[in-house]
Amino acid sequence: LTVNQAFEEVWEQIIAQHGLDWMGFTRIRKAYHALHAMRPLTHDKEEAQSRKDSHTEEEFPTSQPSPDCGFDSRQARVVSLELWDDASNKLVSGEIGCLVGRAYSCLSLFAHHAQYPRCQHVRATAAALWLRRAGVLLLDAGTTASYYSELFGYRAVPRRRFLSLWRSARSCPLPHSNLLLESCADVRRLLEEGRTAQPQPTRVETETKLPQE
Repeated sequence: LTVNQAFEEVWEQIIAQHGLDWMGFTRIRKAYHALHAMRPLTHDKEEAQSRKDSHTEEEFPTSQPSPDCGFDSRQARVVSLELWDDASNKLVSGEIGCLVGRAYSCLSLFAHHAQYPRCQHVRATAAALWLRRAGVLLLDAGTTASYYSELFGYRAVPRRRFLSLWRSARSCPLPHSNLLLESCADVRRLLEEGRTAQPQPTRVETETKLPQE
């Protein structure tokens, strides 16, 4: 399991598996790449017109964050989490998420589960455990995939409750951010240790409707 080692490949694999959807749109892609690289967004009209006139493709910020961009600030960071097959060194599952303080939200994911059965389960569990070790308090799955609720106990909560949890978690710096600059070489051991560890961070799926009062 690695963090930010194949951001662009994970992004492309998500589009390949799910279609263009929202992640394939140029402006959205540029915005998230900028957050990943920790570079300011620019909206230069002359630059945009120049690209239009020359028919050049939109360029995205480099996918490799600068070395001095740690995870310990409360500024939003877009990250990738990757699960690899040791035998083939192939990327078998991955996700793109947003990390703010001690809150993490999964934005989208992919998994080659036909060739690697249950790889999505392994990635989801390992990612949650690795993020928890780094100090994440709130983990938003961002999906209603059944295995999240069946295997890991995720639950949907009203939006107002989610925002309360998220605002509380985002205001705290990540205490063990250095782990996210490293990789987890032994996922099997991580999963085994996770079975006897403390409960996982608060896990939710976002409910878009506010509760009626």
